[in-house]
Amino acid sequence: MLCNFPQVRRLLRWMGFEKEDAYFWKQMGKAMLYTYTLWRCLALE
Repeated sequence: MLCNFPQVRRLLRWMGFEKEDAYFWKQMGKAMLYTYTLWRCLALE
C-alpha cells in the first residue's frame, strides 16, 4: 500500500529508503500492532 503512493515513495527516497525498506517497515508495523493487540487481550482476561 505504501509503495502505491508517489508522494510517499518520493519522501521515502528523499529520506534514503528503498522500496524493500518500506516493505520491511510496513511488515514490522503490522507485527508490532498484532503483538500489542494480543498482549492487551491477554491482559484483560
